[in-house]
Amino acid sequence: MAKKQRAKKRKQKIFVHPFGKEEIRWADMVRVKFAEEKFLITFAQVHPDRDEYTVMSEIILPPKVAQSLSTVLSGAVADYDKIYGQVSKPRKKKEK
Repeated sequence: MAKKQRAKKRKQKIFVHPFGKEEIRWADMVRVKFAEEKFLITFAQVHPDRDEYTVMSEIILPPKVAQSLSTVLSGAVADYDKIYGQVSKPRKKKEK
């Protein structure tokens, strides 16, 4: 059986959310660190009035999944740009 035919016969998997809406977090900053066998992605909230961030969530991914995330996210941003216009980079604040 050809690959395309097998792919069509597979059922589409659904996402199950084992948590409530209170577990969904807002983040306006992301940091990525990596080592040979993992990527650590940290999502945080910025506090403009303080020199700190509040970490909302951290995720550890194997390199293959991090690469897949990069591909999917790049595609989503490209689609967003086509629909809503290009995302502008944040301006750096002038120091006083």
